[in-house]
Amino acid sequence: MALAGLFLATAVNAQTPSQPSEPIGASLGGATSVGETNQNAFTHPAANLPVDDRRGFFFGNRLFNTNWVIAPSSTRKFDGLGPRFNRVSCSGCHLRDGRGLPPERADEEMLSMLVRLSVPGRAEDGGPLPHPAYGDQLNDRAIQGLKPEGRAAVTWREIPGRYGDGETYSLRAPRLDFVDMAFGALGPEVMVSARVAPAVIGMGLLEAIPEETLQALADPDDRDGDGISGRLNMAWDAIAKKPAVGRFGWKANVPGLRQQIAMAALGDIGLTTSLFPTQNCPPAQADCRKAENGGEPE
Repeated sequence: MALAGLFLATAVNAQTPSQPSEPIGASLGGATSVGETNQNAFTHPAANLPVDDRRGFFFGNRLFNTNWVIAPSSTRKFDGLGPRFNRVSCSGCHLRDGRGLPPERADEEMLSMLVRLSVPGRAEDGGPLPHPAYGDQLNDRAIQGLKPEGRAAVTWREIPGRYGDGETYSLRAPRLDFVDMAFGALGPEVMVSARVAPAVIGMGLLEAIPEETLQALADPDDRDGDGISGRLNMAWDAIAKKPAVGRFGWKANVPGLRQQIAMAALGDIGLTTSLFPTQNCPPAQADCRKAENGGEPE
């Protein structure tokens, strides 16, 4: 089954308001802002979301919190997990739609953090070149009968420093060690990027900003002299089949929400969609290609 809708894209329909709660402090989202600061602060629809649109929001929320299962299953609409994956649900990393946390110790699991992989070169779409054995993301879990690709263990080192006024500070830099690798060592050329799951709020608002507005805000040569040089990242639009302004991901490497969600479904959970219908099985993983699936696409 194909995933339906944009899971938690904030609606930007300003018709009849539906009892917005009182915002606290600066209302950065304007009329969409929700006045809550507890652990559920990010779980609400936009404060001005019309009543007629709420069903769509909560259906998306249901999918976001669904635990997908291995195929074949009696629950056919929610099977197709894996073969290799990181979590069984979107909320497994984005708990209550909030930001994740890195492990404190090397023996702790990455519960809301993952590691992206690449090797020197450029993929056909202009992006990073995936690792030939592990693809573009390390999957630390697998369905029954398969081994996970491996595990990243995080240790930290302190980097002391001093501000201009003399006050001291200390930063923590992560070091990644890779253990229990199922398809051999990553190799000396591999490039890695550890990424904590970001909060998933306001994405519909970001997608609604016209590209012309973003282009006008860019200031690559710091012509206004404020010391900030803004640059737009151009990313491959898998729907339009052409480069477009990147908006989503830690490196703004995805142009739209539909593509962002489909990429996460495939890379994080192992779910194929109409946009990415091929299983996430790198060339070296023959056992992955032979595994059961939940349909084409899932």
